[in-house]
Amino acid sequence: MTDPTTAPIRFRLGYASPASLLEELGRAVNRGEVVLPSGRSVPIGTRFLFQLNAPGVTPPVEVLGEVVGVTPAEGGGFSLTVRYRRGHGRAGVDAALTRLREAHRFEKVRAHARLPFHLPVRETPEGPEYRVRDLSLGGYGIERVSEGPLPPHIQAGEIALLEVTLTEGVMALHGEVTWAMARGGAFGGSQPGFGVRLGTLSPANDALLDRVLSLELVPQPSPPPRLSFGALAVKRMP
Repeated sequence: MTDPTTAPIRFRLGYASPASLLEELGRAVNRGEVVLPSGRSVPIGTRFLFQLNAPGVTPPVEVLGEVVGVTPAEGGGFSLTVRYRRGHGRAGVDAALTRLREAHRFEKVRAHARLPFHLPVRETPEGPEYRVRDLSLGGYGIERVSEGPLPPHIQAGEIALLEVTLTEGVMALHGEVTWAMARGGAFGGSQPGFGVRLGTLSPANDALLDRVLSLELVPQPSPPPRLSFGALAVKRMP
């Protein structure tokens, strides 16, 4: 175990835009940890400070990570399991969000700026794997991660509910599926996906959504995020 007073090892990472920076930040925060290759072993507890840089984002966004596992890798070297912690302040995050909103002013189709989110979600533990790709005040986009088409009940007009556990309660986002596309069309990739337009949220859920979009609150791993549709979605609505 390393001395907690030891300064963390710094990594500087560059991104082409504030949107791509926030996309990587969303991946990091929502998956909780990452496995990094290393040429040498390091003690458990070693800390890394990742500095995420993008044009117009000053100061950089900082994410703190701590090594929680070290295993030998095939072919030599080691694999470091790094668990992400909260960063060292709001300034960099606020700068990136401001740039994202400024860029949205030129958007002619969508009314609200979309935050890249990258949150794993399922209907049931045994069901297909999905991922929330983006989130906004107006709705969210989801793509299927596991192989296969969208289930037939996911179609335009269907009622949907996304439930996400936060440190301050469960955020329940109900709405209507506005589009569902087969392989190749959803997000410029090869997986099928769909979009949901939010309904009128309760004041409590509206406040939670605003704080999530400001990255003041982040999803918790347990219980895992859940999707519901149709009558079940209506039954589960708060």
